Amino acid sequence: MIELSRSRPANGLAVVAMLGMLGALLLVGQAVTRMAGTAGPSVLASSDEAVYFVAGDALHVADTAGRLQEVIPLAALGLGRTVSHIAAMEEFLLVADGGTGIVKRCDLVRRTCTKLTALPGARRGEALALAPAPEAGRLYVADTANHALHAYGLDGRRLYRLDIEGGLKYPNEVLWLGRDQLLVVDTNHHRILIVQDEGTGRTRLLQEMAAKNSLGRGNTWPTAAARDSTGRTWVINSDGRLRNGEVIAYDAAGAARRRVELGENADPIALATLDGGVLLADLENDRLQRIDVDSGRVEVFGDAALQGALNDLGARRATGQQAQYLSIGLMVVFGLIGAVAGYLDWKARREYSAVRPPGVAIRQGAFQDPAAVCEASARFSLRPDAHGIVWLHATSKHLRALYAITLLVALSFILMVATLVQSFSPLPLKLIAGLAAMGLLVLGLNAWIVLGMKRLRIGTDGKTLHVVDMFGRRARGLPETFVHTGRHLLLGRVAVPVPNPRGSMFDKEAFAALIDPLLERTPRSNEMTVLWRRLRTGDPLAWLSVAAVIALLGLQIWFDP
Repeated sequence: MIELSRSRPANGLAVVAMLGMLGALLLVGQAVTRMAGTAGPSVLASSDEAVYFVAGDALHVADTAGRLQEVIPLAALGLGRTVSHIAAMEEFLLVADGGTGIVKRCDLVRRTCTKLTALPGARRGEALALAPAPEAGRLYVADTANHALHAYGLDGRRLYRLDIEGGLKYPNEVLWLGRDQLLVVDTNHHRILIVQDEGTGRTRLLQEMAAKNSLGRGNTWPTAAARDSTGRTWVINSDGRLRNGEVIAYDAAGAARRRVELGENADPIALATLDGGVLLADLENDRLQRIDVDSGRVEVFGDAALQGALNDLGARRATGQQAQYLSIGLMVVFGLIGAVAGYLDWKARREYSAVRPPGVAIRQGAFQDPAAVCEASARFSLRPDAHGIVWLHATSKHLRALYAITLLVALSFILMVATLVQSFSPLPLKLIAGLAAMGLLVLGLNAWIVLGMKRLRIGTDGKTLHVVDMFGRRARGLPETFVHTGRHLLLGRVAVPVPNPRGSMFDKEAFAALIDPLLERTPRSNEMTVLWRRLRTGDPLAWLSVAAVIALLGLQIWFDP
C-alpha cells in the first residue's frame, strides 16, 4: 500500500479531490447524454397538405395551418441524426442522410425507408440537398463537400453531373423552378444562381444574385433559399460561421428588395414555401416562423402542441448545458482542493526534512553488489558495465507486443485504403493525401514509442540509482533524491515506469532483487502531488497537458448541440 503523504489532511483532501473529479466527469457524461437529440428545427420541407421538419431525434409532421399531426422518431424510420435535407413528393418523403451520403425514399404510413441512391465520393458528415423534379423525371442532388450538383432519375439511376459556369463552392441548397430551371445557393461564391439544365450536364446561366447587398448587415454567405408563387426569392444570408442569418427577399429581376426583421438573436437555418408565405426554421430559438410574402410580417407558426414539443427540446438542452457548466465549476473546485492537498504534502515533507536526523536508516542488505546478486541467480543474464552499473532494459516480451501493434496498424491502414479504392472511383486526391498523412502519423508515433522503449532503462551500482527515460534524458542519484509514485520513479523531469500488478516494463524478478531494496529509502508520493509540484515549478509539459485538457473541454462545450 502506498502512503499518499506524511500529512493525513493531505491524504483526505487528495481522496476528496479525486472522487470529486470522478463525480464531475460522470456529471459531464450525464449532461451530454441528456443533451443528445435536443437540437432545434434544422431541416424543413413543405407540400400542399403538410409541413415536415426534423427537430431533436424525430421527424415532426404538421398541417399547413400549423397543427401538429404526428411525431415519428428517426430511429423508427431507420434514420440517424445526420439528416441534412428532406423533400416532399406526392406519396413519399425523400431524405438525404449526410452521415452516409445516401438518399432514401420514406413511406411515413408504413414507417419504412428504402435506399434510393448513394452519391460517389460523398464525405461522412457533410450536407446533401435535394430538389425533386417529378414532371421532368429527375432528382437533383447537391453534394456540398464535393462542390457538385448531380442529376438522377427518380429510380435512383445517376444521369450526369451538371457543369455550372464559374463552378460551385459548397452548394447548400438547390430548388426546382420548373421548365428545366434550377435555383442553386452557391455559398462560398456568395451568390444565388438560376441555371437552365440543357441535358447531359450542360447548363446555361440565366441569372445571378449577389449575397452582398445594401439591405443586409454585411452577411454574404447564403445558406438556404425559397421561391414563392410571385417569383420572389427569399434567401438566408449568414455570417462567416454560417450563423446569425438574416432573410433577404429578391425580386424576379434579382434585385434585393426587402430585409425581414426577425428579432434579436434570430438564427434562421432553413426555408420552405407555404401558401401565401414562407416558413422559417430557427435552430437556436427552437421555433418555426411564418413570413407573409406581401407584408413581410413575421409570426410564430404552429399550435400549442407543436410549440410545446419544441419548447421541451429547448428546456432539456438548457438543463444539460447547466449540468455541464456545473460540472466544470466542480472540476475547478476539486482541482483547487487537490492543489491544497499538494501544498499540505509539500509543507509536511519540508517540516519532516527539517527535523529528521542526518543519515537514513538503511535496511540490512540494502547496499549490496548487483553483480553478486546476478551471479547468485542463474535466471539473470545481467552483467555490470565498465562503471559497475547493472542495467535493466525493457523486456523483449514488451517490445514484441509493440512490434505486433505497429504491424497491426500498418495492415489495418492498408486494408482500409484497399477498401476505399474499391468503393470509390476515382479516389479523390485530398482523401488519398489525408489517409497517407494519417497513416504516416500513426506509424511514426508507434515507431517513436518503440524507439523510446529501447532507450528506457534503469540501473544501479548498489548505492545509487541510474535512470534513462523515453526521451533519452539521464538522471542519477541516491534513492532519497527520487520520488516513487507507485507507477513511476521520478527525478526532476525524468520519469521511468516501475513494475506494477497490471504490467511490467522491466523483468519483475530482476527489479525486485536489484532495485526494490534501494526503493525502501525512496520517498513515496502520488501522481496528483507530482503534477501539482510540476505545475508549481513551471514544468512546460505539465502546463501543456493541463492546457490541452481545458481546451478539449472547452471545445466539447462550444460545439455541443
